[in-house]
Amino acid sequence: MADAAAHARHDRLAIAASVDCGGIPLTVRTCPECGALHRDLLTIRTALRHAWTPRRPHDLRLTADDMSRLRSALWRRLLGAIGSSRDAITRPLAVGLTSVGIVGVVLSSTGIAFDGAASGAAPTDYSIEITGLPEPGAVDRKAEPERPSTDPILAVSLGSLAAGGSLFALRRVARRVRGVR
Repeated sequence: MADAAAHARHDRLAIAASVDCGGIPLTVRTCPECGALHRDLLTIRTALRHAWTPRRPHDLRLTADDMSRLRSALWRRLLGAIGSSRDAITRPLAVGLTSVGIVGVVLSSTGIAFDGAASGAAPTDYSIEITGLPEPGAVDRKAEPERPSTDPILAVSLGSLAAGGSLFALRRVARRVRGVR
């Protein structure tokens, strides 16, 4: 009974620490239960060092064929670069093209003519000379109204607006592909 009460007061953690550091406490030599614990821990340490390591069923190394198969497509890599934190071109370009397009559409819809008046060209003489009236029933091909030509500023503005909007849409698609919201 006295040995059981004395063994309960022994430091088992010190015995376990002595397995690795080598300093054996006095209780290992004096107490048979502490000595048995120390021998069991030494046996477990030796068994773990010589334990069988299971074989891996698969080779986990990547080959060149695996790398080429796993590499993403070129269009995915380019789409991943658009709109990322490294991309400093597409957003300013989209904003600039869209702004130019909106300004051009507004200017062409207001009816401001860009016929060279700002370049200092000589004013055109708009006087009409009436030389004669066509005969009734005669068809004058020159008198047919001309089809209105497309304003070049409007065409360029709409193209710029479409390009800027397309860049904005491309950036949005790229963000969704990357999963950033």
